[in-house]
Amino acid sequence: MRRITAFCAVLLAAFVLAGCSTMKKSMQPAVADSGAQLVKRLSGEPPVSELTASVRYELSGHSLSGQLRMRRGRCIQLSAGLLGIEAFRVELFPDHVMIMDRTGSRYVECHYADLPLRNSIGFDYNMLEAVFWNRLFSPECQTEDDILSAMKVGKRMADGSLEIRDAECDNVFRTDAGGHLVEFRKSGPGWNFSVDYSGFSEVDGGYEFPAMIGISLSMPGMSELTAGMKLSGLSVQPGTWKDETRPTRRMKPVSMDDILELLELIGL
Repeated sequence: MRRITAFCAVLLAAFVLAGCSTMKKSMQPAVADSGAQLVKRLSGEPPVSELTASVRYELSGHSLSGQLRMRRGRCIQLSAGLLGIEAFRVELFPDHVMIMDRTGSRYVECHYADLPLRNSIGFDYNMLEAVFWNRLFSPECQTEDDILSAMKVGKRMADGSLEIRDAECDNVFRTDAGGHLVEFRKSGPGWNFSVDYSGFSEVDGGYEFPAMIGISLSMPGMSELTAGMKLSGLSVQPGTWKDETRPTRRMKPVSMDDILELLELIGL
């Protein structure tokens, strides 16, 4: 269970974004979309295809600095370290995951089916990308019509919020009065996984991105896990960085258990 806890801690850190000082507060009025319009807008691709930022991680009492880099449909990269020296890197791709421990010169390359909790929560690239980009999603839905059919929009609440439910896989979303996606949650017997978004701000030409995202996970036999990251220097302009970082010749392949043991040693 401790190894699962350690893995979840790192995965949560890969999700949580908070406090981007470079964003401008949005002054746009509340959006009065119909249910179908709202689902279509929030499940469609955002108007930017790339996003990068410097990050400050806060996780289990530890503070680490690093980078976040994303390209739609291609990759999500997170790095972390101390004193400007990268120690750890997680790279997510549509078909595999790369985890690198640079201090120990070792790495793990695996498929999503090999990840802890894969069968319970359903972690895969489509889900992780949707969570990062603040998007509605439904597993197995390949077209806009599929998503519109899968999502059931509830009645508007007194505060203007709406609940959107994907009954097939028990994904539940909530929007605020302004039409922003502010919550995603999923649960099963004894466990709960949730993502909360707030502080929406304009980052480029009217495109809004959440300045704060909170992630939590609770399971039987372990304390609730939460994590956070603070972003600065956020950019949506195309960069020259590579989609994938390959291990150096000095790095040795190891098992997922070896990486999780390292995380336990450093207290994650």
